Formats: sequence, structure tokens, C-alpha cells
Amino acid sequence: EPPGQPVEDAPGRADPGQDEFEARAEGVVTEFTVSVEKGPGVTVGLQTQASKSRGGLRIRSVRPDGLIGRWNEEHPDALVQKDDWIVAANGVSSPSSAMYSAIAEASVLELRIQRSMK
Repeated sequence: EPPGQPVEDAPGRADPGQDEFEARAEGVVTEFTVSVEKGPGVTVGLQTQASKSRGGLRIRSVRPDGLIGRWNEEHPDALVQKDDWIVAANGVSSPSSAMYSAIAEASVLELRIQRSMK
């Protein structure tokens, strides 16, 4: 990829490796997908805030006992962190109310996460 171009992880690729290192160095945006299955008595474990100006849901905190906290334990190379953005939930990218509905209603969640590298 030419220098300065965004680096996007290939679907299913767990270790972005050198590309992610280069992305961090250049201050670009990286995206990855998180897939989790909801079950009885388990919450997603995210506190989010909708953004009208940017679009998407900003992650304010991740609870270690929720589904995303478990994801983080199982996928240390693809951690969901505070200040990441959910840019799509099960293919829904706007408005934020529709994203919240997709998260609440689905039993399997596919969240597209975006992070600005500094």
C-alpha cells in the first residue's frame, strides 16, 4: 500500500501485524470487526455515546464482565478500547438510534470498530 493510505484489516484476520504498526506511525484510521453472541444474563458491556456530528457510537467504557470484555480477553490483538467508535452494528451505520436497536435486538452482534491512530 502507498504510504499515507488507510490500512484496513482483512475480514477474519486476527493479527494485523506490520500493517497496523505502520498505520500507527502514520496516524491513520484502522477498522476491525468484532463478532459476539449474546446469551441469557450477559450484557454487551459497553457504555457508549452517540455522535450526531461524526456519526457512530463512541465507546466511553468497556466492562470486563460483558461480552466485549470477554472478546478482549480472547482477542488481545484486537482489543475494543475506550474512545474507539462503533461505525456499524450488524450492517446498520446510521442513524445512531437504528444502531442501538440493532445491538439490542440481535442475538449475534457484528460490530465494525474504528480507531484513530495517533
